[in-house]
Amino acid sequence: MPFPEDRPFGIRLCGNNLVIDVAGACDDIGTNIIVWDLKPEDDDNQRWIYENNKLRSLKSGLILSVPRLEIYAKAEQQHDTGMKGQSYKYV
Repeated sequence: MPFPEDRPFGIRLCGNNLVIDVAGACDDIGTNIIVWDLKPEDDDNQRWIYENNKLRSLKSGLILSVPRLEIYAKAEQQHDTGMKGQSYKYV
């Protein structure tokens, strides 16, 4: 099943209740992307929109980005720069 392209969605880690989350529900560029407990409401910082191979935060409108393409690299939210660390596909 690919990422839905017609509605916001969450991304949960298998085997637990943790989801991909924008830290502190912050709208700032460079805010870390973390895993956090799934919130039952007020969860726009845990919702994503898939468009043009990018994952956009529903809350901030910024793109899930991995600026340094290396093992253990940290993810953050950034403007769409077209860098390789902003392009995703479901596998």
